[in-house]
Amino acid sequence: MAAFCLIKEQADKFKKGLKSGEISPEKMGEMTSAERRAYLEGFVGKENAKQVNALFESKLLLKNKKAGYISWAKKVAGMTVEAKRDMISRIERMQDVLSPEAEAMFLEDLAGKRLGIDISVKEAGTLAKLSKEAQDLRTKAKEDGTFPTERDRLSYGTSQVALENYFNQLKLDSKSISFREHPGRKTFELVKESPGAVKSIVASLDNSFFGRQGIKTLYTHPRVWGRTFAKSWVDIGKELRGKDAIDAIKADIYSRPNALNGKYEAGGYGLRVLSEEAYPSTLPEKIPVFKRLYKASESAYNGAALRMRADLADLLIKKADEMGINTLDPKEAGGMGSLVSSMTGRGNLPLTPGQAKATNVLFFSIKFLKSNLDTLTAHQFDSKASAFVKGEARLNLLKIVGTTATILTVAKILDPNSVDEDPRSSNFGKVKLFGHWVDITGGLAGLSTLAARTLVPTVHDGELGLWKKSTSGNYTNLLAGEYGQQDALDLVIEGLFTNKLSPMAGLVRDIWKGQQFNGEPVTISSAITNLGTPLTGRNWLDLAKDPASSFALGSMMLEFFGFSNSTTPVPNKETKLIPEGKNVKNQDFITATILYANAIGTDPETAFNRIFTGQQIRRVDNGTIIVERMSVDESQSEKRKRNAANPQVKLDHTIPLVLGGSNDPSNLKIVTNAEHSSYTKIETALGKALKKGKISKQEAQSQIKKFKSISDSGDRKAYGEELIKKYK
Repeated sequence: MAAFCLIKEQADKFKKGLKSGEISPEKMGEMTSAERRAYLEGFVGKENAKQVNALFESKLLLKNKKAGYISWAKKVAGMTVEAKRDMISRIERMQDVLSPEAEAMFLEDLAGKRLGIDISVKEAGTLAKLSKEAQDLRTKAKEDGTFPTERDRLSYGTSQVALENYFNQLKLDSKSISFREHPGRKTFELVKESPGAVKSIVASLDNSFFGRQGIKTLYTHPRVWGRTFAKSWVDIGKELRGKDAIDAIKADIYSRPNALNGKYEAGGYGLRVLSEEAYPSTLPEKIPVFKRLYKASESAYNGAALRMRADLADLLIKKADEMGINTLDPKEAGGMGSLVSSMTGRGNLPLTPGQAKATNVLFFSIKFLKSNLDTLTAHQFDSKASAFVKGEARLNLLKIVGTTATILTVAKILDPNSVDEDPRSSNFGKVKLFGHWVDITGGLAGLSTLAARTLVPTVHDGELGLWKKSTSGNYTNLLAGEYGQQDALDLVIEGLFTNKLSPMAGLVRDIWKGQQFNGEPVTISSAITNLGTPLTGRNWLDLAKDPASSFALGSMMLEFFGFSNSTTPVPNKETKLIPEGKNVKNQDFITATILYANAIGTDPETAFNRIFTGQQIRRVDNGTIIVERMSVDESQSEKRKRNAANPQVKLDHTIPLVLGGSNDPSNLKIVTNAEHSSYTKIETALGKALKKGKISKQEAQSQIKKFKSISDSGDRKAYGEELIKKYK
């Protein structure tokens, strides 16, 4: 090597840079030779930079192999800070890494250390090899982070994914235990993972990201949404053919300029997330037949989230760079990452990994809820958000509100009855399509309605209060203080938490309360259905048999894409299932009623009654129509009519809904709490027997009437036990 000489000014500048840390060997080790020479020119001049760089490479990096080890040691996940510092130090001290003997000793030592996982000599060598391959491919990148060709870029991205996948697999393998060796631990592990597996199954078999988590991007960046939506179908097609879709997505993201220059990492844009909160478990991937369909929906969801975040991050970083904002500064970039995450349905929560896992098991989509709260408040309460981020959040909110208002206005012009403008209404922010109210806001309107009901006193019929408007149009004052009626706190808890429980947590809630959220009794059959059936499938069944549907297939398609449909009781005057205001011949009317009754598998008389009283048919059990339970508002209104608003009484269906009873006032009766409690078990038993065909509707209704007519509590209890035993 030719000699070189630094003038005093250059030498002093170089020493000062080393002392302050501005000149960092670790940082230089990550640079290409060209980048390093350009970097050194600022300290030692152009003439000496080449010589200094050559010395650095020969003495400290020890060619490519040692650089590969250093690069891997720095990036490997699961390594403690102390272990990482020690390992890098060991590598840097190696003066003969190219020697096979020295390399073997190093790998043996590495394999013997606890880096979060146990790895063999061979595995350590593979990691170093993969790291070196990625580093070599990265040298093809230009200074601006772009590559000469698309092939070069994706080759580098693929190498990064290969390194990440290999290490992640090593981590999984190190933690895996066999049932044969540890039956107790393995069983406990499966039980512990079952809530996540159930949640994953329930969330699958759709492409719902775009109508829920991605809806905000549709209203703010429609091109990004459109590109991502189109590519999701390619991902679904790949997975259905048995090909992996996610690796290609990650290869694209990991090789983008903002990945190479460190801006993605600085902002924490959620681009290293292995799975979204809707898919916390991989167990469903092992279910025969189902697994391919499951994998297709999982990849569509996770892939859409990754693509959309990367595209939004690129746009936001570009805008910030043009404004002179340092997007490598974690303080500035952190808020930008939060903004991008909230726009794609993943709000940031200050939780430890253990807390996050527990929360994900308890709630269905708590991060999604947080993302909507952040969006509606424009990140004004986000401690990470800078002035730039808050400004962008306000702009996004303006676009969302403006676009939503435009859609609602057009819908109202086309059909005045398709929009409810009252923010206190359960139908606010929805459009009535195909006989159902469809949420076009991805849950944002629900939070707005909750705020309008509980935070802002309003006037209704001359009375000031916190008013709630039900789907049926009834108003309830949450400040009325009547027994059994919801108050503002109940509504907040229900809106933010109760309705957001995961399937397993929801089952625990139902068992505790003695009934499902819809008011029906908890049975083994209902539990299995709720825990093992994708939510989309259950919604489809409800939509298919809903007499209010004008186009069930259209509603199903909307549900598939994440646009939630509400199935609420709608009277005939709105559904027009049977013509009004025109003469209908008796023969035609009777024929139409019989045809409708036969279609749903029940008797014409009951079908006729339920249609005209506006009671929504939920299902048909053994030829018996089971209708939806009346709303809380309707129930409280009925109690007030009967002067029964006190804590010692309840409103009871004489013939329970599960036995074909109706919500007609003639079937309602005020009973004591003790009486009501004694009815539940018997009603549930008879309901199960009816559903299984062990008892007819007539007999079931006769028996429950007889049971409830017994005034002596002891005799009533004894007769109830006989019924349970008889129809078990």
